Amino acid sequence: MDAAGIRPTVTAAVMVKNHRQFIRGCLEMLRWADEVLILNDESTDGTIDLARQYPNVRVFDHPLGNNWSRQRNVGLDQARGEWVFQVDVDHRISAELAAEIRAAAKDKEKAVFTANIWSVVLGAIFPDTGARDLWPALVRRGRGRWTEINQTHAHMEFDGPIGHLKEHIVHLGPHAGSIMDFFKKNSFFAETEALTNITRRENIPPRSGPAILWWFLVKPFLIFLHKYYTGYRRMGMAGFHFAMLRAIGYYMVYLRTWELEYVERGRNDMFEYCKKRGLPLFLD
Repeated sequence: MDAAGIRPTVTAAVMVKNHRQFIRGCLEMLRWADEVLILNDESTDGTIDLARQYPNVRVFDHPLGNNWSRQRNVGLDQARGEWVFQVDVDHRISAELAAEIRAAAKDKEKAVFTANIWSVVLGAIFPDTGARDLWPALVRRGRGRWTEINQTHAHMEFDGPIGHLKEHIVHLGPHAGSIMDFFKKNSFFAETEALTNITRRENIPPRSGPAILWWFLVKPFLIFLHKYYTGYRRMGMAGFHFAMLRAIGYYMVYLRTWELEYVERGRNDMFEYCKKRGLPLFLD
């Protein structure tokens, strides 16, 4: 408790949409939180029915609209706690981290506490997950705000000093599932980021020419080398494959951007071929 005899309150903000397979495990690990704020993006699979079985849960319906930074800000605005623990439905935390969060919430100066996120890939736990390593996990309400970089990636700006939590968060999915789960999730992210590139007229590869090799060969290869040699290689073959998958993820974004720019919004040889010959083209 603080000097006034009141324990600082913590809201755990969780974004969900049809996460029935994850929600119970998530809420079991958050029983210690004073409030769990479920940011519901139009779930239809019974996720919310399960969530409402927990006494510390409050559901707030708000469509994501493929804008994660905006949705996280909604969580910061709607939380009733003094601190907001920003956790995903497929994150898992230990009792030790929960206790550390409780202790950190007593701090009078810090604006945010960061935490490391470890990923599960091909059965291996990766301590090094790149840019998300320093996740702004615990934020004092009113002292931090997400700013949009694009629809899937965001950056937090905060007013005050930073602390760091020693215990880590484990990220289960989509990497913890099969490789097909990885590709399904990354196809969604590729589509979202490609549409952002087209809208903002940025990160658009050239139609053809030597420069296209930079986008579709050199950049993915450099991403692979960076991921592999800065940490993933110590994980053996799982590390090799994860570095490759990360490079493929970027390749998918570049290729979908190229397709939107030059095929779907430009000349389509299949369409012209069928049109000239009076052939039906069964495309929506």
